[in-house]
Amino acid sequence: MKLYLAKRITGGGYDTHAGMVIRAESYGDARRLLNDALYSSEQDGDWRIARVREEGSRGVILKDFCAG
Repeated sequence: MKLYLAKRITGGGYDTHAGMVIRAESYGDARRLLNDALYSSEQDGDWRIARVREEGSRGVILKDFCAG
């Protein structure tokens, strides 16, 4: 399992309040889980997913956010 972070994009950049942590086998699985969560909660907007590359005691390092 891999860990992904999804953030919503607003006109001014990333929304600092809207975000989800997703555990999935692949980016495609993470995207499907995100889409299901957004559909069931009727949220809209433009979301991006980043893969958590390394998790340490001081936080996480993310790969670039992927369009999707």
